[in-house]
Parts: sequence; structure tokens; C-alpha cells
Amino acid sequence: AATSPDAGSGTPDEYEVGDLSGKYGLLDNKLSVKEVHNDTNLPLFGLRSIVGRSIVVHKKNRAERWACATIGWGWDPDEATQVTAIASFHHPKGFAWGYIRFSQVIYKDGSTTDTAIEVRLKYPGRTNRKQTSGHAWSVYVNPVGHDASVKFQQARCTAAGYRWNPTFIQLADPQDHGFYSEECKPDTPLRCEVGDLTGRHGQIDVGGKAFVFNDMNLPLSGDWYNSALGKSIVIHAPDGSGDLMACANIEPDKDIIKYVVLKTLGGFNLANFIEDVQAVMGVPEWYLFMDARETKVLHEGRCLQVLLHFRGPHANKLEQDFSRLMRTGRLESPSLQIPGYVPPTNRKTKLGYRECGSRGINNQNLYGGAYNTGAAVHRKSHGGAVALALLILGLSLYL
Repeated sequence: AATSPDAGSGTPDEYEVGDLSGKYGLLDNKLSVKEVHNDTNLPLFGLRSIVGRSIVVHKKNRAERWACATIGWGWDPDEATQVTAIASFHHPKGFAWGYIRFSQVIYKDGSTTDTAIEVRLKYPGRTNRKQTSGHAWSVYVNPVGHDASVKFQQARCTAAGYRWNPTFIQLADPQDHGFYSEECKPDTPLRCEVGDLTGRHGQIDVGGKAFVFNDMNLPLSGDWYNSALGKSIVIHAPDGSGDLMACANIEPDKDIIKYVVLKTLGGFNLANFIEDVQAVMGVPEWYLFMDARETKVLHEGRCLQVLLHFRGPHANKLEQDFSRLMRTGRLESPSLQIPGYVPPTNRKTKLGYRECGSRGINNQNLYGGAYNTGAAVHRKSHGGAVALALLILGLSLYL
């Protein structure tokens, strides 16, 4: 903040929670750094947890963002597993566009971490900059289908049923909303219905900033009755309205990674390639994207190695359809079947890109050398990075 002391000259409580460089000094003129600090205001659990947020390293000049990483949990795969789920709002004729992602570590002794929630929602349309606020949001008991895209609002999302309440909060007098609103607050989350995300975290915006929340009472494991998986997320209309505006099912969020090596013909543009693939396969950008850190130029610029991520409940099918698309140059039908949506007859079905070589990852390629091709596919477990507070300059904690 503007009133904070110079970097490294004050006490930690005089800086913003995420201002690590202010608390512990800059990284200027250092080739490497290894420091240990004790910060009593960087919680890894509870309402103000930093898990699910990010560490950003800035350049010295103009403080431009240079490198970043998401903060996750550190856990041993022999002792725990991470469950990740997503509510994807990708219906072309829907009323919201984006996703809500959930992640939680489940230990073999039955204990769990809090659930990290990431919310990124806007209105449909590539250039739609509409912003609204005051949206209530909830977990409802049933999955939705065709009703998610019904234009008549009173019939929209009706299959979702009612708000999830497995712990029977306030069943003695469920119509006493005044008493419930006094009891259910962010600092008393166990007095809220499990599905009442508004009560525990407040209202959200659509078309504005992203949100990160930490929820101590949103389980992603167990049977259907006790797990959020298989249920739905409902976004209510703006300005505190109770009308149902948009909805999506909470489904497993798999992650499959695949290396592909592309021919870089004249005018090749990697961003255009990704957009063209997404258009032919009919998938949103959060279901298919690249890791720019793994991009490599090969064979004197004639080839480019790219690492792709296939996410969501249908990640396996997405990877298989992509392989078919690169092999044949065509995909007759979209990879995602969306209830209530019929793709236009003039949809894009062809892709004009090709891989460098047609053999396996360790075999000879067209140019006589060995390199990685698209045959390399890896199933990635969602092991979280250890939640280390790297308390050094140029580092800031971001949403």
C-alpha cells in the first residue's frame, strides 16, 4: 500500500498480506536466494488461506510480471490424493461463460484439507464486456441438462432441485430467513447449509474480477449424499435476486498432458493454432490449452514442440479426438456433446496444421534426427506444489 514503509525496512504487519518483497526485501542483483522467514499472516487454511492463489516474481524495471506459480498443498502420493472438480459454463447459448474449479487433498486416514475454489465467470461472447455484481451462488442437489439453456427464466435450471443441505441446518423452521442470515456468516461457516456458498463467501461478480475462496465445509469425496461431485452450481441473477440465471454440473476435472511437434510453415502462429483446434473440437479454452514454458523450437525453426493440457471430465476423449484431428485433418463432430445444443451445419471441421514426423516419440523423424512427437501422452496426477511462502523481492501474492 502507499502508506507502507520502504521494502524490508518495516515489520510484516505494516505491509499488505501478499507484499512479500515489502516484508522481506528485494531480489535485486541476486543470482540465487535461499531464505527462511516466519510469517504469522500467511495462513494455509481457513477463510483467508493463500492456497489457490499465486506467487509472482516481477522484473526490476517497471515491475513487469516475469514468472509465477500457483500455491498448492504439499503431500505425499503414498499418503493422500488430490481431487479436482469443475463446473464448466460452456453452453454456446447459455447465460454465463467460464468455470468454477474446486480442489481438495484427501488423506488415507480420512482427513482432508479445506477446498480451494477458483471462480472465473463472464457473459457469453468473445467481446462481451458486460459486468454485473451481487450474484448469489449455491450448490444444488441434482445435476442439470437441457434446462440450463432455457430462455424462459422461470423454467431455467429447474432440474437442479433445491440447495444442498446434508447436515440439516435449520430444518426446524426453514422459513425463518432472518434468523438464518444472522447465524450463517463467513466467520461461522458451519452454521450455513453446505450448499450456501453465498453465506460463507459472499456474493460474486460476473464479467469482472476472478475470485479465490477457501471452504472448510465443501467435501469432494464420499458417497453422493456427502460429496459435491455430481451436483450442480447455480448462479443467481444480479443485485441479490433469487432468480436462477445460469447453472452447470460439478464433474471430475482430469488433466492429461500431451507433447505435439508441429510443422511451422509460412505464417505459422501458435495462438492461432490453439484457437483453430478449440474451434474444430468445440471446446472452451479452459478444457484445452498449452503450457508456454515447454514450447521449444526444433530443427532450425522448421518444427515447434508444444505441451498441451486436456482438462475436464472428458479429457481422455479430447486427447483422442485431437490425435485423430492431427492425423486426418478433420473432425466431423464436436468433441463435447452439449445437452440441448445442435452445432451449426457450417461449423469448422478441418485443420490445416500437421505434425513434424509420423512415428513414435523415440523414433526417427522426417528430418533424420530424434525428437519428441505427439505420441508422448502423460496422465498427470494433481499433486499440489508445496505451499511455500517464498518471501523474497519482486514477489507478490496475487488472486
